[in-house]
Amino acid sequence: MAQYKSVIFTDLDGTLIDFETYSSALTKPYVSELAKQGVLIVFCSSKTFAEQRVLQEELGIEMPCIVENGSAIVSPEGFWDESIWKLPVAQGWSRIELGSPANAIIRKLNKVESAYGGSLMGFNSLMTEDVSALTGLDLISARRAQEREYSETLAIELPEDTWRSLDIYFKREGLKCLPGGRFHTVISENADKGTAIREFGKRWAAQSDLPMVSLGL
Repeated sequence: MAQYKSVIFTDLDGTLIDFETYSSALTKPYVSELAKQGVLIVFCSSKTFAEQRVLQEELGIEMPCIVENGSAIVSPEGFWDESIWKLPVAQGWSRIELGSPANAIIRKLNKVESAYGGSLMGFNSLMTEDVSALTGLDLISARRAQEREYSETLAIELPEDTWRSLDIYFKREGLKCLPGGRFHTVISENADKGTAIREFGKRWAAQSDLPMVSLGL
């Protein structure tokens, strides 16, 4: 692991990228300067790894990221000390998995939909063209948004009291349904952004002599 001297954990929509256009143009110079100064910039978002990796490439960085609302920490191979942890690696990236696989989430979500009496319009059940129309993303970006490994995004719009009434069914299946800027996201009950950040800090402390000075955005 490179000797980063501090860490910034940042959300994405409306923070690092424009909420409406998804552009990172305004923040790119700051990200570049921080990276030059040895600051580790860890995305912490509901977005998928495929989405976050594209944004990293736009910004010119290759760093760990926390994906799908804390369901996993995905890091460049070799970032974590392999003498301490043996992690699964695919295509040059290791994973610390904290949540459940998407197929298990969807199976449980089907039971919630049965209790609700209708579809909750999960991205997995929609055509990519429909996701594009709902999000304003181009087709390639919309497809990345559908590549969820540990969660499911719901496109349906419901009154707040209906969402509250559904909470009991999500909880019964070991799920959480989280409101976001645009949509609701369903994850396993043991996945959490805060938990993922604490897990990151624990592992950082185990392999680095430098204290983790962190900032959340």
